[in-house]
Amino acid sequence: GIILENCFPFIIQPNQTWILNITFIPDFTSSVIERGILFKTNIGDMIQPFIITIPNHLLPKLLETISVPSALYIAIHKICLFIATAIGGYIFSSYLKMRKNFSTSDLIDLSDPLWRFHLTTSNSVQQQQQQ
Repeated sequence: GIILENCFPFIIQPNQTWILNITFIPDFTSSVIERGILFKTNIGDMIQPFIITIPNHLLPKLLETISVPSALYIAIHKICLFIATAIGGYIFSSYLKMRKNFSTSDLIDLSDPLWRFHLTTSNSVQQQQQQ
């Protein structure tokens, strides 16, 4: 981005100079950046264009130095987050459905030596009820 450091209304007398500090923070996606600054004067608005150029052969090297994630990285991150949320929601809804269908008669008392007998009889009773 481009930042005007000392940007506030000011008046310049004839033959007077004013220093306007412009900070440019490139994202290194293009080697030529064209922008303009709008000056509002007493005779009307004036746009002062300026062009920033970065040599093409330096773009890959300069891009490696910045730690700002690219748009592709952000898009992939959002897609993965969406998929993970969808999977988590599916698993949670399946859990809720299972819990809704679960009753206390399905619990196995492991302290009972005949727990296998109880399990098979409860399963056969459920099968008979479904038929």
